[in-house]
Amino acid sequence: MKKFEIPYMPINEETNKKFIDFFSKRKENIECIYTPSYIRDGINTRVEDGNFSHDFDEYLYLLNEVKKHFPIEILIQKNCSKEIIQKYYSLEFKRFTINDDTLAKQLKTKYDDIILTLSITRLLHHEDIFNLDLSCYDYIVLDYRYNRQISLLKELPKKYNYVLLVNSSCNYKDRTLCPLHWFDFKNYKDCKKLLKDSSKIYPLDLIYFDNYVHHYKLQGREYFSFENPDNFLRLEILSYLRNNIDFYDLK
Repeated sequence: MKKFEIPYMPINEETNKKFIDFFSKRKENIECIYTPSYIRDGINTRVEDGNFSHDFDEYLYLLNEVKKHFPIEILIQKNCSKEIIQKYYSLEFKRFTINDDTLAKQLKTKYDDIILTLSITRLLHHEDIFNLDLSCYDYIVLDYRYNRQISLLKELPKKYNYVLLVNSSCNYKDRTLCPLHWFDFKNYKDCKKLLKDSSKIYPLDLIYFDNYVHHYKLQGREYFSFENPDNFLRLEILSYLRNNIDFYDLK
């Protein structure tokens, strides 16, 4: 079974404890826990819904508690810089998601042990993966079109490690729709109506993609809550981690 990147939002200590307890029982299925950078350190997708500590020390404390149990990946999808990466690296965070090739090459030259993922927000074209030098990234999160076109996935160069974001309802046909809601929560809610061309891969169907990817990514920071055992995100993630069980059967 392939591993998963799991979404996380630093909310408060009580939620942190529930998060750690919930996922500690499923460590063998977790590639890493990913979370946005502190809100003043960069721009990330869908942080407008709040759920953020406004104090960096509190934010760091919550992350470090999770880091005791799982690898942490920091998302900095816009306005990233060497200085910001240095800040987190000096705090013992060594895994990042960015979308700047020039910066990625500089970071790989400076830090031997840094792990970099190319964000899906880069919106790579199929030919870009053949024509660009993406060797500065350890992992590449692919565009949603690959969730519905295994034939294209099979064509990709074998020299890179690919990741698919599998539980999104984003439209896989129209690439112009995604940027509208990635950084705008109001447009995100409107986009949820466009489900007929959803890029979602249901748990039972992941076996068809396993041979072509390194691991999978699960989204859902905007739903983040572990207060309610029937929380949508909690059930959906569990459906993937329990080896392809439909989450509607988990209640």
